[in-house]
Amino acid sequence: MRSLDLQKAIYDVLAADTDLAALGAEVFDHVPQGEDFPWVVVGDDSSIQTDTDDRLNADYEVELHHYSRDAAPGTPPRTRHSGKKQVKLQEQACYKALHRATLTMVGAVVTDIQATSSESFLDDDGLTRHLVQRFMVLVDDITP
Repeated sequence: MRSLDLQKAIYDVLAADTDLAALGAEVFDHVPQGEDFPWVVVGDDSSIQTDTDDRLNADYEVELHHYSRDAAPGTPPRTRHSGKKQVKLQEQACYKALHRATLTMVGAVVTDIQATSSESFLDDDGLTRHLVQRFMVLVDDITP
């Protein structure tokens, strides 16, 4: 199981992505308290082992969480967009960066990564726009 290595590979691609950076979005695996919006969080993952007699393989579902909030009146926003538009632009940037991308992992080969679904909603605080984006990742040749 290489979920930590996969998380690092996804984080590295997103942290280096110029389209995401142009939107003002920071990439985290854990958001520090008090951090300004917008964010992308490399979130939870789940896996299904698909081993063969001679290879260890796994299929992963990885979630990205996109967050944004409208800027307070009179406050210049850190980003060019706010709220729903911001998270949807972040989603597009992550899709472009990850869908069918070549990811590098130590001891494993990512044979495919595809965006599978997304959903957008307003968090319970009534202020924060949240979008969850899911990717299926096929990982083969995992060295034990």
